[in-house]
Amino acid sequence: MDLERVASRVVTDILQLSGEDILQVETWEHTMPLAKEIVKEARRAGADTTLSVEADDIWFDALKHLPESWLREPSLIKQSIRRTVTASVYITGPANPAAMRDIAADRWRANTAGADATYEPFEDEPIPSVTITLGSVTEDRAKTYGFDYDRWYRSVLESMTADTTRLRESGVALTKRMAGAKDGRLTTPGGTEFTFQLHGADPIIFTGEVRPVAGKKATFFSSLPSGCLSVALRQGSGEGRIVTTQDIPLAGDFIRGLTWDFTDGRIEKVDAKKNLDLFTRLWKDKRDRGAAQLGYLTVGLNPRTAFGFLENEIVEGAVTIAIGENEWLGGTNECDYIFPVSFEDATLSIDDNVIVDKGRILL
Repeated sequence: MDLERVASRVVTDILQLSGEDILQVETWEHTMPLAKEIVKEARRAGADTTLSVEADDIWFDALKHLPESWLREPSLIKQSIRRTVTASVYITGPANPAAMRDIAADRWRANTAGADATYEPFEDEPIPSVTITLGSVTEDRAKTYGFDYDRWYRSVLESMTADTTRLRESGVALTKRMAGAKDGRLTTPGGTEFTFQLHGADPIIFTGEVRPVAGKKATFFSSLPSGCLSVALRQGSGEGRIVTTQDIPLAGDFIRGLTWDFTDGRIEKVDAKKNLDLFTRLWKDKRDRGAAQLGYLTVGLNPRTAFGFLENEIVEGAVTIAIGENEWLGGTNECDYIFPVSFEDATLSIDDNVIVDKGRILL
């Protein structure tokens, strides 16, 4: 799929822009070719547009050198733009994550607080928004995390061609199998043995579509590529051990062998074979504010996505458990932290009914 086709899908199929719309595109220097195609396609549809560009060196300079008080402040220019636009696209970055290793945890927290403060006033006024993760697929990032760049790039492009109708139908079928269910169990060959409870809110199906269609409500926000079903887990539930066998890329490095031990619905012990500090440096200060509680469960639906990169949550048959915030899925865990871990070979049972068997969805 070339960039022109990606742009057409975003503008025509997903956002469905018209002459009544004003589109904001946020991008990075290395993703300008795709951003320009999206802007051109939006204007052909009659929409007005605004384009903002971030640069790796400027962004990292701010993170490293500007006062934390500046990082924590909301962006007034971003708020002004947000009040005007009717749809938005964000293309991910930066191009090279290696410099993330040198950013202190306090500065990351300050930067996150500033982003939260910027968009918090608009939480009750959602607009159709799409995040395009193709911007994360760079040779620098592949080198940093040990990925095969060509295979990764092909996987993401292929993922974007997945049939949204099929994704939606699979998600609806899974939703029906989970209807009214309460208890869940997750096991993996790598040592995960974990039980939990569903919160009770309806699952949300993510297909890349943001407008309402048959069998799917409007979500207003989505990612491209996409394809998964997510459901909130009950705060206070969770017993057993979660053991990851897939390296987890994070902040220019990776965590190996991350393990969570849950007791009475709370993480009581964490461990890892390598780089445990990458996890604990941001988690430890938030664990008493919801970060040690279960957040959500996700089942991947996209048959065109390869496991082992940054898109594991959408891989067909992959199961993801996340800790932290789940209000966006109808849960009750109010928290400014989310951390997901994914498995390609998990068996997932809901009320003793197996719905994923060693990475294969049973519909």
